[in-house]
Amino acid sequence: MKRFFLIFILVFLTSCASIEFNEIANNATLFRPKVVVLLPVRMPDGYEHDAAKAEKAVIDNALKTQRFEKILSPEQARLQMADNKELQDSIISFTTKLKTLGVTDKDLAQKIADAYLADTLIVADVSRWGYSEILGEKFAEVAISIRLIDASTGSVYWKAMHKEKETYSLFRPDLGNIANDVAKRIFKNMPKLPKVK
Repeated sequence: MKRFFLIFILVFLTSCASIEFNEIANNATLFRPKVVVLLPVRMPDGYEHDAAKAEKAVIDNALKTQRFEKILSPEQARLQMADNKELQDSIISFTTKLKTLGVTDKDLAQKIADAYLADTLIVADVSRWGYSEILGEKFAEVAISIRLIDASTGSVYWKAMHKEKETYSLFRPDLGNIANDVAKRIFKNMPKLPKVK
């Protein structure tokens, strides 16, 4: 009986395991995001054609939180970028600085948000996406990081990252499904803000 109980506890703790990285700003619970724009997701080189799968995973799970009044999709973001070179340059400059230096630019954040009539930016990066084989073991791997940014201050009030690896023998798992599992785990760790009524 004791052995069964210990196995049950171990399985329970494993299923409730946290994500790989989760950092919440001290003032995160004070921020009340309403309109959010999910900027186009950055993919690893050579996998840009799969961006739609990663973006779907992120936006679907952001919507499931019911913490925002409205979320603008990357498709909507791209549509507006196509007609606005200044907006394109602002987004590229903002996301490049965030990725390479780890800092946000308050003025660019506000400029981007103003263009979309939003108060919050979601920046998602995919650092792993694909299939590999090591010592005869085949696996599929997806790693996603998410940052929620208060556009008025440029502050990152929540950032999180998680990755999952799935082994297989004959049939390759769908990377979009793995991405959905990763995004679901990430958004379950989002700061507990009041739900939109």
